[in-house]
Amino acid sequence: MRLNHYIKRVGLALGASVFALSAQAQLATNLLIDPVAMSLGNAVTASPPGLSGVHFNPAALANIKGRHIQFNFLAAMLEFESEYSAGDDYEFFGYSDDPVVCEQPGENGSCAKFKTTKSKTRGISAIIPLRDRFLDLPPGPLVNPLLLPSIAIRAPDSKYTFASGISAPLAAGYYRDPDDVGNFMGQRVGLLRVNYLTPSVGFDITDELSVGATINFAYQALGFESDVRSPNDLTGMLRYLHESVCTPFDGEGNLVTDIFLFGLCNSDDSIGPFSKLADLRLVEKDTLSPNFHLGVMWEPTRDFSWGAVFQSAAQVDMSGQFRVRSSQEIRNAINAIGSSPTGAIALQILGIPVNIPEEQMGTVTQRFSFPAHFQTGIKYRLFDQVGLSFDVGWSNYSEWDNINLR
Repeated sequence: MRLNHYIKRVGLALGASVFALSAQAQLATNLLIDPVAMSLGNAVTASPPGLSGVHFNPAALANIKGRHIQFNFLAAMLEFESEYSAGDDYEFFGYSDDPVVCEQPGENGSCAKFKTTKSKTRGISAIIPLRDRFLDLPPGPLVNPLLLPSIAIRAPDSKYTFASGISAPLAAGYYRDPDDVGNFMGQRVGLLRVNYLTPSVGFDITDELSVGATINFAYQALGFESDVRSPNDLTGMLRYLHESVCTPFDGEGNLVTDIFLFGLCNSDDSIGPFSKLADLRLVEKDTLSPNFHLGVMWEPTRDFSWGAVFQSAAQVDMSGQFRVRSSQEIRNAINAIGSSPTGAIALQILGIPVNIPEEQMGTVTQRFSFPAHFQTGIKYRLFDQVGLSFDVGWSNYSEWDNINLR
């Protein structure tokens, strides 16, 4: 079953939860490349440590002589807190008793006193490549060998250095406790891009100038699980009609209410702006998403070097599975509306099925570009053991402003 109009509406409610990560994507970029480079803020374009030039600047590979193999290990923690509070005009069709931010409910669905609620992630959740599923790691630091080793080789009297190394230029993920108030912004979220094959070459043009190139073949995945609700005036109006107009009928509609109230009174359950409507799970992947890196490095003296790298955009065509589990309240309410002639017409206009099953599953596809990146920098050696590195970079994450699910 393809992603239907109703599921798209549910998916739109999750746009902020998933692609709030796009605003933080820079934070998740280049975390699992090289711990030495990360300790330097990845300002290493002019002098990548070890074999990390495969990713940061392949021109630096020309400085490697003979045969080399490199292993990396990383200990990391990924956690963050968020706060939820109500604005001055926080209400939907007169209702403001949102349990997330309301400390003292008032009369008729109002809130007499608001509060600020905090949410905190519990631990790291990682997408397992090829298995397309989440792995929730225990809370606390993650001690992780950074995938497989990097290797490089340069034959005697050759101007070429060949190398390869597996890396993860984009990696982030978290999970929250089941009862955390932040679960409407994602109970479990994961982003992963792994370069699993990276043939690279560095070439000496002169003793001072070198160039290099890397071709990356990558696996990319996106996954999230989230509770869904839809605070707006429409759901507020539905709550008002059910609580105020349908009360005399006590869950028993008639022909008049069926026609003029769209069957709302046929259900004991109502939909409100703060009701949980569903929970949604989605995992999608692209097993082959290539791009390339081009680099140049100039070292006129032992103490100074300049480097620049361009990392091309990558076309990502992900596909996967989604699952939507609707709450009992929305199923009862929608099924009651669908039982009314006028209600069925209204649902058809809104693109909502007249009958919602408990669970829906199907396929989803998504196309977007992994952003292009340019970075340049210098390194200056102040003393034998002390140097200064300075880099500036640009990433085209504006391409993630609008990503459509189909």
